[in-house]
Amino acid sequence: DADVAIGSLTKVGAREDAIDFTGTWYKSQLKVAILHPSWTFEYPFSLVFPLHVTAWAALVALFVIISSMVFFLGYCSPYEYRRLAERGEATEEEAGTFSIGESIFYCLSTGFWQSFHRSPKSWSLRLLSMFWFWFCICTIFLYAWNVNSVFKFSKTAIKIKDVHDLLFNDIHEFGAVRNSPSYDFYRFNKGQYRMVFDRILNSDRNLLEDRIEEAIYRVRRQWDGRYAVLGKKGFYHTRR
Repeated sequence: DADVAIGSLTKVGAREDAIDFTGTWYKSQLKVAILHPSWTFEYPFSLVFPLHVTAWAALVALFVIISSMVFFLGYCSPYEYRRLAERGEATEEEAGTFSIGESIFYCLSTGFWQSFHRSPKSWSLRLLSMFWFWFCICTIFLYAWNVNSVFKFSKTAIKIKDVHDLLFNDIHEFGAVRNSPSYDFYRFNKGQYRMVFDRILNSDRNLLEDRIEEAIYRVRRQWDGRYAVLGKKGFYHTRR
């Protein structure tokens, strides 16, 4: 067994009851690692950030479904151009109005608020077109609502001078590395320091990582830049 242990260990009351510490010979300041404020603004695909990747995938899937339904209704409905052409009530050119390619173009033109050269004849296809049109309006509204916050956040600078600023910061979600010195500092402390630790534990998201490299990787990969990690001064530069 060793008589003396040397390591990055924070002095807290619970530990001082069990072991003896030497006099303090090194102090490290606690820092917060956040995503660089200009990263979101300079990223070439920042225009897709207002919506989550699952939302974009759902939009693409819905577009395919709506296009397929337009083609199906245009092909099967007795009131559409194909069946009208079979009865001699429409021309051969009009019979191909809602083919596969025309159906895709029809949904695209509706999504971009552009007119189409022929309107649907059946009420089923008209109602489907109305649903798709209003859905596109709502989607564009939600996108425009969120796009401002994304680009505004890229120029947002935060100032954290003490634990009070850290505790009442509502821009970032602060995490930490499990069993690290900063983790133990907030865990075994009292007052507002302990409140910071409780805020991390009580979050709906898992804000803790097992390794510093994983925490830094998460900071970089959070497109909205709202995840930050607590650590001692220099903890990132020593592992670059």
